[in-house]
Amino acid sequence: MGVILDQVSISHDMCYVRHYLCQAQEEVSSSLEISLS
Repeated sequence: MGVILDQVSISHDMCYVRHYLCQAQEEVSSSLEISLS
């Protein structure tokens, strides 16, 4: 049981990190578009 819970929490953390990275990437790309225009 503990191993399964650890895997679930790890996958949840990865999803959170991936979401955070995607959000940061969108902010950077949008700011780049503003500075380029």
